[in-house]
Amino acid sequence: MELAQDCLVSIYRALPTFESRAQVGSWIYTVVRNRCLTELRRRRMERLDDELHEPADRSPGPDEAWEWKSSQEQVLRQMREHLDERERLALWLRAYEELPVERITELMGLDSASGARGLLQTARRKLRAALDRAPQGGRSDDE
Repeated sequence: MELAQDCLVSIYRALPTFESRAQVGSWIYTVVRNRCLTELRRRRMERLDDELHEPADRSPGPDEAWEWKSSQEQVLRQMREHLDERERLALWLRAYEELPVERITELMGLDSASGARGLLQTARRKLRAALDRAPQGGRSDDE
């Protein structure tokens, strides 16, 4: 019931974005589908979070946790240093929020799905090059 109500609220809020190029029914279907997919992702993340809080013998040791955190920090630092704001946002929405390219296109107001795909490809290419150039250990030369 709550999800149905959330869908109705999403439709109401999205009304200003409706363009008469599509049929109302297909537009509503898309809004509801996206809202349901978001809910499924949220539930999956809750399940994963519950699994992470299981007994400690399955959790990584301090060294592994430090390595993971260090590599994540390096990626985020390289994103800040080498990607522009739009590239960072697109990459974040795709990699961390797990949004489909079409939704990223819609959220960012890009002209077409190929626009989001192109933006993501450019961001990934720049980030890969930056990570390849970065010194081992996750620290840049100026630290």
